Amino acid sequence: MALASLITFPLGMVFFMLMMAGYNKNYARTVAATSTLNNTAIEYIGGIEVIKNA
Repeated sequence: MALASLITFPLGMVFFMLMMAGYNKNYARTVAATSTLNNTAIEYIGGIEVIKNA
């Protein structure tokens, strides 16, 4: 049982490293998508006539 509990930390580190392997690429893609979404929302809100008259 002690050996089973000792293997969990190294195994968890291996899976964490695999999960974080493409972090920079995925983060850059997320920032670009968020920027596009924000710009689209601003254009949409700016085009609504009710908001322009307020």
